[in-house]
Order: sequence, then C-alpha cells, then structure tokens
Amino acid sequence: MISDETRTAANSSSLLSVLSTFFVLGATTFGGMWGSTQQLEQVLVHQKCWVTEQELEAMLVTATIVPAPRFIAFAALIGYKLKQWPGSLAASLSLIAPGAIMLMAAVFLVNPSLLHGKLDPLQHTVSIAIAGILFGNATTHFRKAKRNNSRTAAAAVLTIAVAASIIAGVPLLAAAAVGFIAGYFVLRNGKKEAEHESG
Repeated sequence: MISDETRTAANSSSLLSVLSTFFVLGATTFGGMWGSTQQLEQVLVHQKCWVTEQELEAMLVTATIVPAPRFIAFAALIGYKLKQWPGSLAASLSLIAPGAIMLMAAVFLVNPSLLHGKLDPLQHTVSIAIAGILFGNATTHFRKAKRNNSRTAAAAVLTIAVAASIIAGVPLLAAAAVGFIAGYFVLRNGKKEAEHESG
C-alpha cells in the first residue's frame, strides 16, 4: 500500500531532482547495488519519500532479473516510476556519469605502469573497503531477517572468510564469485530445511 506522502513526493519530483539525486548516488555509493542498500533506503525512502521500503525491496529484486547491469536497471526502474521514460533515462545515465567521468580522467592522467607499482596498495585498500561495506550490509540484513541459527552461523562464517581472503590478497572478483556460489548453496539448503520443517 502506497502512502499519500510517498505518492505526493513522487508526483512532485522534477526531472532535475532525479538527475541530481542519482548523480550523487553514483558518486558516493560503492560495492554495487547490494553494497549500497542502506544508502539507497536512506535517500530514496526516508529523504526523498519517492518509494516505500516494500517498493524499494521489490525493485532491488526486480533489477536482478532485468537483462542489464543491476544497479543501472534499478535506477531505470525508480526513474520510470517517477517520470516515465524520461525519468528512466535520466536516472540510469546520471548514475553512471560520475564513474564514467572518473574513468575517463584516469585514462588520461594515470600511467598504466603505476597500477602495478605505486597504486597497487591503493587497489588493495579499496578492495578491503568494499568488503567492509558488503559486510555491513550483510549484518543489517541478518538483523532484519527471520533467523535460522544454523543458516545465520554458516552465512556469518562465509562472510568472514570472503572478507579475510580479500585482505589476504585474493583478487576481489575471485573472492566475490566463490562467496556468491557458496552463499547460494547455503541459502538453498536453508530454504529446503525450512520447507521440510513447515511440511
């Protein structure tokens, strides 16, 4: 059920507001869509009142099945809700604009040889920071979700293992891929256990 406050805020939003909000989100969020859920909720639900918590959760899930990068798909869904196709285009383009600008600047300003030299510690630090953001979001989701002790313990161990492997120097993408696959089996087994208990 959409509240009157949310409906009014969504209807009164301007295209410029959509552009500026998603530009700021694109410049200040790290770790992808799932790594930024707390910030997205703070901005889109509590500050702007553009969507409810339930709508935000639904759009986060919907974005994972749209054949596009998840975060961009999510921005497009929010933009479409607010301003139809112009809003969808504005939200998705302004979300990727900060990253695209920084990437182009890096291409012109950074010598590639520095990536495996002086900038190597910086890359490692960024990887650790992203792992910390994801760990924080995972903790928040555990607190909100219905708890299954064995599944929660397994997920906590898995999260700590992924974070530790990144700190130890395992490439971020490799650690994330292994964590995703292992997490899928943990959640699937937990779901089967819950169905068995309810059945």
